[in-house]
Amino acid sequence: MWSRVNGEDREETIQRLLHPDSLPTSFVVDGEEEEKNEDGVEGNVEDVNEKTREKMKNERKELRRRTKVEEFIQKCRCDDECLKIALAAEFTERLREKVKEKTQFYCSAGVGNNKMMAKLVCAAHKPRKQSFVPPG
Repeated sequence: MWSRVNGEDREETIQRLLHPDSLPTSFVVDGEEEEKNEDGVEGNVEDVNEKTREKMKNERKELRRRTKVEEFIQKCRCDDECLKIALAAEFTERLREKVKEKTQFYCSAGVGNNKMMAKLVCAAHKPRKQSFVPPG
């Protein structure tokens, strides 16, 4: 792992982490509140059915999630602690996949710089997702 953080593999690791499939169920929990009670539909609301509204809401949520993860990974270029958290999140994604394959059960996870933070953040995006807290 240290060679991925400090060595020649650093930029390669960051590029791999920036790939959309690298952290597909990870959320960054950074204290910024997510948008609530916003349907994002302009115009005549009666013309938009509930299914369309829900689909648009989920697309916006996924876009926010990806944007936050990408911004966090960009910080990894100059911050070793961020890169360590990102690598732990990547490892946890793979571990959760293995649990699903072997047991047919889904699990959630939290990643932080200590056990207490990881436990607290785990509940933020249940079920079937994982959350991680940036250092600081």
